Amino acid sequence: RNIDCRLNLAELYLAVGELKKGQKRLNEVLNFDPKNASALFLNGNYALMKYDTLKAMKYIQSAINADQNLFKAYDQMGVLYSAKGDILALDYFNAALRLKPNHFDIHYKVGMFYQSLNAYDASIQAYERVLNINPEHKTSMHNIAVIAVFNENYNKAVEYFSQAISVDASYLEAYFGRAYTYELMGDFIKS
Repeated sequence: RNIDCRLNLAELYLAVGELKKGQKRLNEVLNFDPKNASALFLNGNYALMKYDTLKAMKYIQSAINADQNLFKAYDQMGVLYSAKGDILALDYFNAALRLKPNHFDIHYKVGMFYQSLNAYDASIQAYERVLNINPEHKTSMHNIAVIAVFNENYNKAVEYFSQAISVDASYLEAYFGRAYTYELMGDFIKS
């Protein structure tokens, strides 16, 4: 039986692109235990590798149905729905956050989703949650700054671009963003 061994092999085969060998191991697990959440989740990832998003979503949802504590499945469904611009993404991200409320990466994905919808206030709130958990998350700082530029709040933009630079002195996007903001402010010396 060795279910764990087969699952580990399937995960390894997925990582190295040996899809047929890995799928064989997953099928062995699912033949023995058709509701094995890990196998269903991995099947979804195999479907993604074959560019079959619908099939992937079906398997990942089946994994959630089998194990409602499978954090990575909620996360991945959130990402898949987010890529489609579907508001259901938030349901999955929120379910993931119920399991791991301090997982800053999920808060960041929520921020990105809201930002893609131009829902800037909600996006900033999500990025601020990220910064409460991980005060050095430079990309959240950068994104808050970008939104501030859109809202013509240039001082706030400069402040957040500068914070991102203080976290990572090689963060070129933040330097460019700050220089562009100074240009918009008419300060060509600092730009």
